[in-house]
Parts: sequence; structure tokens; C-alpha cells
Amino acid sequence: MRRSFQITYRIITAAGAPRWVWEQGRGVYDADQRLRHVEGFIVDITERKEMEERLRENEERFRSFSNMSSDWYWEGDIDFRFTRFGGRYVERDQSVYRHFVGKRAWEVDLTIDGVSDNEQAQRALTAEKKPFYDVVMFTTLQDGSRLYMSASGEPRFDRHGQFIGYHGVTENITKRKLAEQYILRLGRMYAVLSATNEAILHAQSPEDLYQKVCDAAVHGGKFILTGIALVDPDVPWAKMVALTGAGSEELRAARISVDGACAEGQGTVGEAYRSGRPCISNDYLNDARMQPWREKGKALGVAAAAAIPLLQSGRAIGAWLFYSGEVGAFDDEIVKLLTRMTENVSFALDNIAREREQQLAAQALRESEARFKSLTELSSDWYWEQDAQYRFTRFDGRYVERSRGAFERLVGSRPWECGLDSELGQDDEKSHRRVLEQRQPFRNAVVHAKLANGERICMSISGTPIFDAQGKFMGYRGTGRDITARMQAEAEMLKLSSAMEQTADSVMITDRAGVIEYVNAAFERTTGYTRAEALGRKPNLLKSGVHGVSFYDKLWRTVLAGDIFRDVFISRQKNGALYHEEKTISPLRDERGNITHFISTGKDITERMQAQERLQHIAHHDALTGLPNRVLLLDRLDQALARAHWQNRVVGVMFLDLDRFKNVNDTLGHDVGDGLLKAMAARLQGCVRERDSVARLGGDEFAILLEDVAHAEDISGIAGKILGAFATPFSIQTHELFITTSIGISMYPTDGTSSATLLKNADAAMYRAKDLGKNNYQFYSADLSTAAFERLTLETSLRRALERGEFVLHYQPQVDINSGQIIGIEALLRWQHPDFGLLAPTQFIAIAEETGAIVPIGEWVARSAMLQTMRWRKAGFPLRIAVNVSSRQFNEPSFLESIAFLLEETGLPADALELEITESVIMKNADVTIERLHALHAMGVRFAIDDFGTGYSSLSYLRRFAIHTLKVDKSFVRDIVEDGDDVEIVKTIIMMARGLRLSVVAEGVETREQLMFLKSHGCHLAQGHLICRPLSVERMTERLHQARTLPWLP
Repeated sequence: MRRSFQITYRIITAAGAPRWVWEQGRGVYDADQRLRHVEGFIVDITERKEMEERLRENEERFRSFSNMSSDWYWEGDIDFRFTRFGGRYVERDQSVYRHFVGKRAWEVDLTIDGVSDNEQAQRALTAEKKPFYDVVMFTTLQDGSRLYMSASGEPRFDRHGQFIGYHGVTENITKRKLAEQYILRLGRMYAVLSATNEAILHAQSPEDLYQKVCDAAVHGGKFILTGIALVDPDVPWAKMVALTGAGSEELRAARISVDGACAEGQGTVGEAYRSGRPCISNDYLNDARMQPWREKGKALGVAAAAAIPLLQSGRAIGAWLFYSGEVGAFDDEIVKLLTRMTENVSFALDNIAREREQQLAAQALRESEARFKSLTELSSDWYWEQDAQYRFTRFDGRYVERSRGAFERLVGSRPWECGLDSELGQDDEKSHRRVLEQRQPFRNAVVHAKLANGERICMSISGTPIFDAQGKFMGYRGTGRDITARMQAEAEMLKLSSAMEQTADSVMITDRAGVIEYVNAAFERTTGYTRAEALGRKPNLLKSGVHGVSFYDKLWRTVLAGDIFRDVFISRQKNGALYHEEKTISPLRDERGNITHFISTGKDITERMQAQERLQHIAHHDALTGLPNRVLLLDRLDQALARAHWQNRVVGVMFLDLDRFKNVNDTLGHDVGDGLLKAMAARLQGCVRERDSVARLGGDEFAILLEDVAHAEDISGIAGKILGAFATPFSIQTHELFITTSIGISMYPTDGTSSATLLKNADAAMYRAKDLGKNNYQFYSADLSTAAFERLTLETSLRRALERGEFVLHYQPQVDINSGQIIGIEALLRWQHPDFGLLAPTQFIAIAEETGAIVPIGEWVARSAMLQTMRWRKAGFPLRIAVNVSSRQFNEPSFLESIAFLLEETGLPADALELEITESVIMKNADVTIERLHALHAMGVRFAIDDFGTGYSSLSYLRRFAIHTLKVDKSFVRDIVEDGDDVEIVKTIIMMARGLRLSVVAEGVETREQLMFLKSHGCHLAQGHLICRPLSVERMTERLHQARTLPWLP
């Protein structure tokens, strides 16, 4: 047994020198655990120990130097992650620096002061692996304050020159930085004070002043946000009237009260307003008073806030708010400056108020003088005075100023000495003299004067006597007005009035409110209203109700904008008759450009419009029935869809086609057909609502538009009503006609959102109705368009497929389960369609049945299969061919003759031909089927019932049918291994066939388990993919040759 040990110790050599050694060894023990001996080795590590001692001393010296030159020492690796911290700051609190280790500076919130992208700036600082010195950085402490530091660093390299990281020292410069910031902030505040005073000097109004000082505070003082809130004494809520800075809209929406009883009134604004003293919150986020706005402040970065009361005339009217991003930003010195700024604003408000009062007083005086002057100028063109002898003593006014001394020359003269002619008659003039002598006032005496240039003017003179304080008559004073232009205008108006009275066009003049002030004789003739009946009323007395609100809104917008409105009006005469008028309405403006009246001129165009309406009716209606045609229907449908879109309603479209209408035209002639169409149009109109539209699209096709439908059931009701109406015979001339219709229905918005789509889909649904036996209605479904298109394409191409040689036969063998020998082959029809590719019978046989194409196709299948079988038989393959026969083909009168002819034509032995027909077909008319089967049996042709078990065959009939084979449907074979019901069905069919001495062919055999089951229960033949898939004639021929070496059964 061995036990190891390691030990380091110091020894003294024989020479007396101390040495350090490291010993490693192990003790060797015997079976009784007694130490036998010790083995190992000793290494001299004196040099290493001395090196470690020197390293310790160097580190101690470095630590002392670091403590003296900086606050802490740091190291980082090649990826700039901190690996080590040292120094007195670290020794005080290791936990602060421990979480820095392993992280980069930008990952621990160490940020370079003054940069926008901290990480990018730090990466750039160290990217070139060069020293950096005195980089100012900061980090945010838990209490929200910042710790500023000055960092210096140098790159480190190993002895091979490989970069291994950075190391450096850092000094706490927070006090110095805060002092610098304070000085800077104080300087900014003095700059703001100066900018505020500048704003006060240039402000034009209180609102302008508020915004200017807020702008100055934010831009100069670097506040986050500042605003001025004013308080209505009757409302306790403050209103922000000026804001500048980030979050202005948030502050504008904030609820701030001055009511100390509510939480919103306990903040800085409310306290400052109530106390009249500044209110400061130097720790906004932790100040309980700020709780209602704390979250908004936090989102904006607010750390401190101040509110300084704003006074006007010594009364508090609001507060000036300041928001800072620094905790403790508002010290006493800053608050003093803010208070001084606010006092300056208050002083400016008082000055603005005083200046405003002075301006209002001066304005009132000017307005009073202007009113007096305006009154004088408005009431007359000049002012005059006379003495007691009626001599003119004075003239004044604007007309006198422009007269170039003409009035001054009249001074000293009496009126009758100045060459003035009176319009008064001799008696009237004497009466006027009596008025003067009786010292009575007079008004609007009209006189004429001839000017020096020969021009005559007309004047209106008014005067009143003047008495002194003792009642002595002193003369007259009065005013005069030049009415020459008015008199000329009255003469012109007389001519214009005469012209308007004699014009053939209707003329109507209304004031701005639309009240009729004038109508001419043509208006009376056109409308039937007399002038007395029209004046004082509004033009709506002619309103017919045809035009909507939008028409009149457009009219008023146009004329009130000063533009001319032109359009055709449908108006109503006094007797109730409607008439069309081509009308122009023009605004009339006064000399200042203001609209004062509207003049309407109109021409009666009723006859022209009636002619146009007749042409429109011909263009949009069916000539035979008078119903709307396709053009008008589509227009109404477009309008109905637009209304339905806004009203969220359903629109229905019916497409109707008469069943076998062609027979009427062909047998009874077009006169009877036209009469039937007109009678049918009338009957259709009686089946729908008044707001619905019945249209003839052409021929025997009609469409019905059903508007404002609530539910699909409503459409079904109308469709049923139409079918019921058609059940009654039509009496046309001497004929009683029974005719039905097929209806297709589509609905907006489920079946389409455009008129064309809805009509097309209704057409497709109509064809579905015809496919389902006619005389019914069908709603459109989403798959109907695709199915209808494909069916139409197939039906069209099916008519030419046979002559184009597009049909091909594939062959699938029928093999004896016991011997493995091929007994027969079934011919399977395929259509090689040029567009849809290779189609199975299920995709086109039904169409062929409906169109009758199945008869020639079936004959081609039989002939082609029999000819090919003959080729195989001649090649040494004694096969039997099985050919499917359709219902229509089997029931053709010439079916037996065609089979006999094909046997003779192809030379195929009758017993080599087996015809297959489905169980359901032979049971439709069992007696006829028995007769035909016996006839085929007599020819020697074999017969098989295909898909046996899916129909309802009677065992009594099976005994009478001359059949040879039962084919078990593949739906039973598919699940015989797993489904007990299918097992019993197949076993029963096999047992029944055995009892009737019939062969049994199992279709759709795909697995060996199915084959083994069929074999174990006595099934004769099998057919399916397990044995062989259907093959082309070439592949089947090749497979027949391979059968000599490659068995059919797996």
C-alpha cells in the first residue's frame, strides 16, 4: 500500500546558505500497515520563491502608488471585460466592484460624459489599442445621483508583443464635476434672465410674453420643460397658456388644481398660488406631493420641479413652472434668479395692462370723432349756413373741398340769385317761401344748377332755422346732396325695368336671404303665379321635389361664393304641372363687393327635354315589352350596389330563361312568341315589389333586380311566387300556352360586388336550375362558376372529341384466382382532353348521357375493344373482352341490332364478348331487361352485372336474368380484411353466385390479404391493381407476352 505527500520547506545548506525545496513522495507499507520505506524526489525552488517575494513587494509598492495617485486601479482582458479592481475605494466596499468583473464598461452603466452612443464611443476609444487619459465617465447610483470619474488606461502586451488587454487608474471627480455643473447652470440662469428681459422688451401681448419667456427658459436654461399656468378665480383648475420643451402636450393635458383640499391641488403650482411664494420639489419622483403626476414626470425624465407665483397688480394670477432632469437642481441661488425672472414678467404684465388701457381710451376718442365725421359725410355732400336775409354765409364738407372755389363764390348771395332752378312748380315754390318766412324746416327740395363747363347737376337741399338764445331768428343752416347720379340711375333703371318686362325669358330678383323682390311678366306667364302672389315669398314656391338636398346645397355654395350657377331646373307651376327651365342665377354686388341680391333668368325648355326623354327611353328600354334593357338594368344595379354598400343591405339578382320557348316560335310563329313575351313581362312585374326592376336582356332571357333585401328567404319567396305565376297558362291569340322558367339567383355581397359578376353568377345558377330539371330556382354557390365553366368546356369539346380521335381505351386483366391464368380483359374508356389531360369516365360520362353523345361513344368503345381482342386472339391469346354499357345505350331501340352488327363486322366470337351493366340500370325496367338479355343470350353474348351489391336486385329476377357473371363492387372488397359487415356481404355474394351457377369477379383487389380471402371463399376471378393496373393497348400487349414467364398473381 502507498500513501502520497507534497511539502514545501526551507533548509540551510552545509555552506550556511538558506534554500527552498519542494518534496513529493510516498510511503510504502506492508500487509500489516507497517511502514517499510519512503520513496520520492526533492526539487530546489529557491529562485521561484525569491521571484514570488519580489512580485509581492512590487505589488505592494504598486498598491501604495495607486492609492496615492488614484482612487482605484483596474484591469481588462482582450475583449475589454474587467478582470480585476484594486485600490482604496475597492477595499472599502468590494461588493460594489465585484459585479463589474467579467463585464464591459458599457454593460455596467459606465457612460462617457457627453456622447450619444456610449458603446460606440468606448469601442472607438480602445479600438486602436493606444493609451487614453482623463476620460470623464459617470454612473448612476441607487439614490439616483451620479458618480463622476476620470479614467486613464494603457494597453498591455505579453512578452511576444501580443495585446492582452488594458489596465489603468480612475479618480472620483464627482465634487469637481458637480461644481462645474453648478457654475454652468448658474451661468445659464443669468443668460436666461437676460433673455427673459429681452423677451419682455419685444412682447406685444401677454400671450406673446408668456411664450417668449418660456422659450427663453428652455433654450437658455436647459430645462426639460417650462410653462405658465393661469388660474380663473371662479374655477379651481389651472390652465396652461404657454409651454415649451419635451412633453408639452402631456403637461397641457395634466389636471392641476389650486384647491388644497384635493390631491391635484397639493403640488407645487397649488402651493405657490395659495402662498404667493416659490414652491420647490428637488426630488420629484420621491416627493409625495407630486404623486398625481409622478408617472408622467418619470416618463419625461423629470427629477426636480419649481413653481414661482405670477402676480399682476399685486394679485396672484398663476405660476411659472420649471422642470429639470437633475435632482436638487433648484438651490437657493437658482430660486432667487427664477423669482427675479418671474417678478420681471409680472412687472411687464402691469405695463402691458396700463398701455392697453391708454390705447383703448385713445381708440375710443378717435372712434367718436370718426363717427361724427362719418355721420356728417354720410348724411350729405356739403353743409351750408344763411343769415337772416337768406344770404349764404358758409359752406363746408368734402364736396366743397373738391369744388375748386365754386361754393365760395356763392357766399353773400341768396338762393334765387345763384341761378338755381327749382323743380317745384310755381305754387309749390310759393309754398316753400311761406315755409321759410314762417321759419319752418324743409327737407329734400330738388334744385338744378348749371356748372361753368355747361354740365347740369341735380341737388337735394334740406334746412332748419337758427335762433339765438333769446329766440331771435338768425338764419338757416342745412345740408345738400348731389343726386345727379341717382337721378340718372333711376332713369336707367326705368329703361332696364322696361326691358325686363318685355323680354321672353323669365326674370326673378331676390335679396340675399332669397326673398323675391321682383318678377317680370314672362315669369307670370311661365309659372302661373301673379306678381302679387310671388313678391315677398321665396323661390321654393316653384319647388317640385325632384331635386335633392345636394342640388340646392351646391346652388347656394356657388352663388354665395360669388359665382354664377347654371343648371336645368324641374319646377312646378301653380296648377301643379312640371316644367323644365334652363336657368342662370347670378349674384349682384354693391360698390363694396358685397353680395346683396341674386338675379335669376330662365328659359322654358320643357318641349326639348320631353323629346330628349323619349330618346332616352328608347335607348334604355326594350321595344317589345317596354321593360328596361340590359344597359338600364346595369345602371340601376350599379346604383343599388352603391346604396347597399353604405346601408349594409343585400341586393338580389335573378336571371330567368324560358324553358322550351323556341318550340313556341318554331311551331306557332313569332307573333305568338312576341305576345307570350309581353304577357310574361306583365306577369313578372306583378310578382315583384314596386322598387324592384324587371328587365328583358334579349330573346327569352329576363333579369330581375331586387333592392333592399333583408334575408335570402325573401328572395326565395319572390322566386316561388314567379314559378307559381307561370303555372297558370298564357292565353295568346287563340292558343293556350303552358310554359315554365328556370331561375338563377345571386346576392350582393356574398356572390359578387360588381354588376357584371352578379349577373354572370346568376346566369350560372340558372344553368344549374336547368340541369336539375327546369322549372325551379337555384342560388349561386362559390364552386358553381368553376363547375359551370368546366362543364361547358367539356360539353363543347365532347361533341368533337370522337371525330378528333381523343378517346383511348385502357385494359385491365381478369385473372383466375386458382390457376393464375388470364381469362378476360375489361376495356376502360379514357378521354385524352387537350386542356384537362387524361380524364376518367366519371368526369364526362354523365354529360355524354345528357347530350346523347354516349350512344356513338359507346359504339366506338365496343368496336375498338372487339377489334383489338381479335388481334390478340390471332396472336395466340384466347381472351374474352368485357365492355361497359350505359343506361341510355342499353335502352336504345337499335341496341340489339348494333351488337349483332359489331360481331359480324369485327368477326369476334359472341362468347368472347361480355357486356357489363350496373345493377341499378337493369332493375329500372326489369321486364324489358329480361327480354333484351335473353336476346343477347341467344346470340351467344355473355352478360355481367357490374358493381353488384350496391343496388336493390331481387333474387327472383336474378334467376330470370340471362346473366353469366356477378362483379363484386370494389367498395366491399376494400375492407374485407377489417370490416365484418363487408366480409359477410362478399361471402354471401359468392355463395349466391355459386348457387345460381354464376361466375364471380372481385373488383379493386389491391392487397395479397384481400386476394387470399377471396380465394379461400371460392371467388373465381380477381381484377385490381394488385394484379395489374389499367394499361394502354401497347403496354397490355407487352404484358400478355411477359405472362409466359411473369405470372399474373403475386
